Amino acid sequence: MSPYYKYKKEKFLEKYKCVNETLEDLKSALYKYRKDNDKITRRAIFAYF
Repeated sequence: MSPYYKYKKEKFLEKYKCVNETLEDLKSALYKYRKDNDKITRRAIFAYF
């Protein structure tokens, strides 16, 4: 494998890991909102989008 494609693969995996962590944070925020019905959490979720 050439160094260029190795670099591209590593960059893709870094972006995928970051996105996966963000989705996990969003899932936990939605779970917390459903559990507590907190106004601040709701505003934070809407602000994210």
